Amino acid sequence: MQVFKYIVLLLAFVLPVFLKADTELHFRDGSPEWHNFLHRKIDSMPSLKNADSLHQVLINHGFPNCDITSGIIEGSTIIDIEFGTEFYIGSLIIEGDLEDTIVCNKQFIESEYEILIDSILQSFKDQGFYFVNLLAQSYQADNNRVNILLYLQTGPIVEVSSAESAGIKKTEPKLLRCYLEIQDGDSLNSERIAESWERLKSIDFVSSTDPPEIIPEPGYNKARVRFSLSEMKTINIEGAGAYIPGDNGDLVGYLNFGAHNYFGGGRILSLLIDKREKNRSARQLLYSQPLFLLGYGRAEFMLSTRDYRNQFYEFSLNGTYNFEIGRNLKARFNLGWKDLEPGADIFQAYDVYIAGFGIDMGKMDKKFNHDPQFLFGWEIGYYSRHYKADGDDSVSTRSDIYDTRNKIIAQTTLNLFAFTLLHLKINFLDVSSSEKPLPISERFLFGGLSGLRGYRNDQFSARRLLIFELEPRLYFSPDNYFYPFADAAYYEYYNLNESGNFGKFDDFIFGYGFGFNLNSESHSLKISLSWGEDTPFDQPRLNVGLSNNF
Repeated sequence: MQVFKYIVLLLAFVLPVFLKADTELHFRDGSPEWHNFLHRKIDSMPSLKNADSLHQVLINHGFPNCDITSGIIEGSTIIDIEFGTEFYIGSLIIEGDLEDTIVCNKQFIESEYEILIDSILQSFKDQGFYFVNLLAQSYQADNNRVNILLYLQTGPIVEVSSAESAGIKKTEPKLLRCYLEIQDGDSLNSERIAESWERLKSIDFVSSTDPPEIIPEPGYNKARVRFSLSEMKTINIEGAGAYIPGDNGDLVGYLNFGAHNYFGGGRILSLLIDKREKNRSARQLLYSQPLFLLGYGRAEFMLSTRDYRNQFYEFSLNGTYNFEIGRNLKARFNLGWKDLEPGADIFQAYDVYIAGFGIDMGKMDKKFNHDPQFLFGWEIGYYSRHYKADGDDSVSTRSDIYDTRNKIIAQTTLNLFAFTLLHLKINFLDVSSSEKPLPISERFLFGGLSGLRGYRNDQFSARRLLIFELEPRLYFSPDNYFYPFADAAYYEYYNLNESGNFGKFDDFIFGYGFGFNLNSESHSLKISLSWGEDTPFDQPRLNVGLSNNF
């Protein structure tokens, strides 16, 4: 303890002397810009307050002949600096398999030199000379210019003997080759190899962390490109439940079973069971697999039902082909058919034939990202509604109806400050039809988590609908956040007016609440409380969602 006391007393006397000591820079030459540069360097990095560190700084910035000395005068450290001549790279003189002279006029520093050499090598690699070599032979000083003599060995043009995927068991190699930008017999090209690797990393059924391996064959005129991959086989179980308050409170929710690449080949099979209200339920069976008709694409086939008891029963088949047009630009075609059986709001059964087209631009995820994100989607659908004969009639008493539907979604995520993002979303839906009012099965049903939180699922129906969502997200880790939210909807619909005719009405409603989104590598938990416009504060809607990957 006595030793510790003496050490503390010694520090108490000595430390202030060091803290008080100043470091002064004396310049014998150099421009004011370089003087300010060194002052800023020392202010930002106090560890540079010595001759050796500053000497290395100046060498790294084009002053190889600089002279720096230091000494202590009256308790202050004096660093005397002579910059000397600032050297530049004058020319790169290339000899060997190709003779050329490149005038540079760049600072004579290592980083600039490496950029120049890499650009020369890359130009040859892009032509197929993948194993090109460029060595510095000598340096020639000419005043403040340094000319560098280089020796170039291009080697042969390298051909890809095979582009192979290692680590794959269930997925066929020929499927993965469809994603590659480089194929067997192509010239070995680093840019196309990098693009192929990025493409493989974007696939949702494989993962790749190690960069591609280039394996040269004897003679160095051929090489194998090996991509190390691992298949992502998951069984996904996702569900959510909500409690509807009131005198006769009820539980609603959904359960989704999914097999993602469990059978290999990027195939997806899922079953959705959705209880939306006490007398409203839906079922959906989905199958999806990669398909390369117009480039990178995926085909989806869906069988679904909607059972709305006294309103209607719907059975539908739908096929969609999604494909990429460019980076962050996708398109899709859609064909479908559905059969509607009548309920209290429909007087005749009918069939609907559907054809549609849509595009999506941008990219968005829920992870914390300082960069703004944007996603825009537009979809148009043409619907032909054919009414069936009623009862014993052999011919329908109603003519065919043709509808046109438009759907626009625009959303963005902006960084507000620190770890807070602002998520904004606008959803516009519209149907043009000669039939007024539309059967309830042909209207846009909204309310609940899928649109306008704070209300029952599918509580409202509309012919034209505009939904706004405002959601600040306060992140406490890259994947987890707390969010308050406010939703609003403007919608139009047809209903009986005072004269007994159908007239057009509109309304504006809003909801609000807050929630948590918690995620790990294989699990996610979503909890939210929401209120509608007239919901008592002590009767919020509680939504709990859970997802697990096995």
